[in-house]
Amino acid sequence: MSEKAHILVIDDEKNYLLVLQTLLEDEGYTVTAISDPETALAFLEESEVDVVVTDMKMPRVSGREVLQRVKKAWPHVPVLIMTAFGSIESAVDVMKYGAFDYITKPFSNDELLLSIHNAVELARAHRQYRLLQEAMENRYGI
Repeated sequence: MSEKAHILVIDDEKNYLLVLQTLLEDEGYTVTAISDPETALAFLEESEVDVVVTDMKMPRVSGREVLQRVKKAWPHVPVLIMTAFGSIESAVDVMKYGAFDYITKPFSNDELLLSIHNAVELARAHRQYRLLQEAMENRYGI
């Protein structure tokens, strides 16, 4: 990895938060792990992240609401939804709102890492596209 991707992990279960943070940091990612979704959304206002990984069922703010708010404010940021209560209906629901992936707990580390790797690559492609677009506008007024 040329530059470290920044992953925001949101989960009200401290054990999953710690496991995810350790797993992702061991893979070379910069990780911000936050247990409160409202605090995490406030963090997003102040910081740039490449990927958001959020639990589905949390108090006060659900993962679906996190997904909707992230997609509204930062449509280029991939959001992965994790849940211990997976169903086809909830998977279809969050995919309609633009989730990058839907992962059931307990998850396979390899499956999660592959999904995050793909999400990071998508985020980098979006960033390169925006930079090229800005360069074209500055140079040619297009």
